[in-house]
Amino acid sequence: MTAGQYKEIIVLRIKIPNNFKLVKTITAPFNQQVVNIKRYQGESKINYNGPHITIVDDNHGTIHEFSKLITENNYSLPEDKEAQSIAKKIISNFDPQRFQELVFLEIEDQVRYFFDKNGQKNKIPILWIKYKDNDDAFSWVGIAGKGEVVEYERQAYYDYVNGRGKTEQWANDDWLLKHKDLLFSKLK
Repeated sequence: MTAGQYKEIIVLRIKIPNNFKLVKTITAPFNQQVVNIKRYQGESKINYNGPHITIVDDNHGTIHEFSKLITENNYSLPEDKEAQSIAKKIISNFDPQRFQELVFLEIEDQVRYFFDKNGQKNKIPILWIKYKDNDDAFSWVGIAGKGEVVEYERQAYYDYVNGRGKTEQWANDDWLLKHKDLLFSKLK
């Protein structure tokens, strides 16, 4: 896509394709507080695990997580040093004070995916740049080929006893679909 095919949400610094629109906003619990889940898609009906951008923020404008899975990306991944530099820039843009509290942990190779309108699975290999803070929470940035940032999460907690995440992951469709009851029961 060319620069002219995007509109930019200046406050968030996340580019949304011109053919995408906000299709749903809902409030939900997140780490014992309330956040807003905003989903952008090219079609009006929610298409779980389809092309989407999901932004989770609070009423103060803090972005807690986002996911941008809109096009397959099979370009070469950046070198680790460049990926760390991109992650630092993203975290610093969204939350400059928090970056000062983080300690770099690791870089993992992972894959994200979405299904196109024909049901074809589109894979997006990423480098997952992970940090830890002094409160035992994690933050990470997922970086695809050509340095494209496809995900971000801030202050996620892990449940070591049960071997799973403790923090809600509203920008992840697989997680959202498994935990819809949590979303709706908390909002009644």
